[in-house]
Amino acid sequence: MSKRRILYVDDMPVCEKKRRKTLNGAYYYLDWRRTEKEGRAALEDLSQYDAVIFDVNLNYDSSKPDEEQTTEGLGLIKLARRKSRRDEGELLIFCISTGNYGGEAMKAGADVFMWKWEFFSGKGKENLDGLLRSEYEG
Repeated sequence: MSKRRILYVDDMPVCEKKRRKTLNGAYYYLDWRRTEKEGRAALEDLSQYDAVIFDVNLNYDSSKPDEEQTTEGLGLIKLARRKSRRDEGELLIFCISTGNYGGEAMKAGADVFMWKWEFFSGKGKENLDGLLRSEYEG
């Protein structure tokens, strides 16, 4: 089985460290981007990715309550979904967040919403493995 290429967009370095621990291995090549602008640039060649993982708040400010946080990741989900329909097959889109954005993420076009703590607990890899396996076997 060849490595699956995944775009991962999250502004928090601590999440990059957790991501390396959670998704590191023989099955994945992760392309980490930190900003909405970097994420948009990576989506220019969407055909290179098997899946994308977007954080909702790409400019997280710990001094602000959830309702005042920005939601750039939702725009990236919409863009990825729109572009993936033009390419061959659908793209697997994950959304992860510390905030309660599940409904908005699914409306924007995400296939899966997970809380960050849940994603990094190992359930994210489990979910990703299962969905990618079924996509390639089906």
